[in-house]
Amino acid sequence: KLITYRIAMIMTESVTNSVADGTVEGGIAWIASMVNKLNLLWRRELGFQFELIPNNDILVFTNENPAPSEFAVNNCAATSDGDPKYCEINNVEPYLESVIGIGGLNAPDATRLWEYGLVLNTTYNGGVAQAPGPISANNPTYEVLNHELGHNLGSAHNITIENGFRSSLGGSIMGSRTRTVPGSKGDQYTLHTIEIGYKNYNTLRNDPNYPDAYAYLNGYISSETNNIIPELSIPESGFSIPKETPFVLEGSSIPHNENYLFSWEQNDISSTSFCMDLTNTSDECSGLSSWPSNEGPLFSTVDLAKYGNKRYFPAMSSLLNNEYSTTFNDGGTVLTVERLPFGERDINMRLQVRTNEIAGGAINFKNLKFSVDGNSGPFRLTSQSDSINWLVESNQTITWDVANTNISPINC
Repeated sequence: KLITYRIAMIMTESVTNSVADGTVEGGIAWIASMVNKLNLLWRRELGFQFELIPNNDILVFTNENPAPSEFAVNNCAATSDGDPKYCEINNVEPYLESVIGIGGLNAPDATRLWEYGLVLNTTYNGGVAQAPGPISANNPTYEVLNHELGHNLGSAHNITIENGFRSSLGGSIMGSRTRTVPGSKGDQYTLHTIEIGYKNYNTLRNDPNYPDAYAYLNGYISSETNNIIPELSIPESGFSIPKETPFVLEGSSIPHNENYLFSWEQNDISSTSFCMDLTNTSDECSGLSSWPSNEGPLFSTVDLAKYGNKRYFPAMSSLLNNEYSTTFNDGGTVLTVERLPFGERDINMRLQVRTNEIAGGAINFKNLKFSVDGNSGPFRLTSQSDSINWLVESNQTITWDVANTNISPINC
């Protein structure tokens, strides 16, 4: 199904002046464009979409008609960091109900006039959102809006340097989207976020413990997409790999379509927040543990791609440089975004496929679990340490260190 949610956006005059031309017409044009951009993401990844409420123009404020005091910085209670978003978010739903009508939480299907509501203000440091819930306060940027909407789905930050799921190093909308392999942009939700969104959609809206509280999840209207959900074929779980040795995972979908997008995503949670700077000398590492050898993610989330059904660990760009990890320079701090397993442990990976349909995408995934043998590896070539050119059909000697990979449980 494609579920449609009506969304109401309050635009303060500072935003109207900064992203538009200071007029109501300019502000509405920007809002409509942003809704369309968000729909490109939500339709494909979630099967959800937004529809702007018909009278949203009364929520666009200008210098001549400034925003009400509920969204004025000097009328908001001071917070620990001076950011008014933490109190102004509490004013969104009451204000919208006073001018638009009932909506948001605790709004029955029969009387509800809007599902999602938010305020845009330039004074915020980022944004804040109910999780789960339909209300948020945001800086007027696409990156902040899709992030806070991810919180609305119920997802916390899922990166290892913060509390939350600690199931990703980065590379997604819900945390450190740029901390990933070269070529990835991180403009996507991880499977963790999507799973939570679907779970809340399927449970909270029908939970007798919360009558009408989450009725907004039903949406305004829904339509059948008649999508085919692809099945996935992956290696059988239960095999072992040597530590500190590159490997590759490959799978396929049935049916296969040239528009389908794939990726392998790690699904291992860390019980502790840890630092991705292996030197443990950066300011970011303050108060964080060292990288655990027996749990948590080793590989960042990567963008879904047409050929993402096959992934090299680490990225082929690193291996071609004779490097066994992938790093990202974050403002002068070198962070590791792909690290080969360096101790005995289990690894859980998931191959996902998304049909990538603009009218409402379908998604599926399949889990793969395998083990790392701490007594074997790293397997390494020992005869060539630098790049060298060889003549075609010439005889050359290649030697390697098998490092116990010729015996059980690896048996190569």
